[in-house]
Amino acid sequence: MGNLASKRKGISGWTAYTPVLAGTGIGSFTNNFAQWRRVGASIEVAGTLLKDGSDGTGFDGLFVTLPSGLTIDAASLPNNDLTSNHNSYGTALFIYGPSGAGLIGATEPAAMSVKGAADSTHILFYVGNANAYLQAGNLKAASRISYRFTLPIAEWV
Repeated sequence: MGNLASKRKGISGWTAYTPVLAGTGIGSFTNNFAQWRRVGASIEVAGTLLKDGSDGTGFDGLFVTLPSGLTIDAASLPNNDLTSNHNSYGTALFIYGPSGAGLIGATEPAAMSVKGAADSTHILFYVGNANAYLQAGNLKAASRISYRFTLPIAEWV
């Protein structure tokens, strides 16, 4: 029968990729897996990150890249604004490592939103409904992040 989703107009099958992670002080990750698919003129991405045995340090954000060669179509976003704290393009769940509190002092899983970064090839994680992005210092050893987002792609419009 094949993949039903791939038979729908404008929806491709899932393709695995390894996003480039950036941000001063984020350290290393033992697992960095994502997959993407085309949904019309947009990309849908789902991924998982697992922090290594060391804590992150500092105040820089955790930036996650789109697949190579693709850029966010800012003109298709509300108010043509890629970096607005008011626009959320997906969700993420932050699960703390055994070293304890990391994100705003809590030790329970925390919901985050996915928002645009300062350029058209990265996303950032924001804490709940706050206007504060996830900082490198919040990334404790063995923390996990699961995320999913959808964004319009300039090359597909």
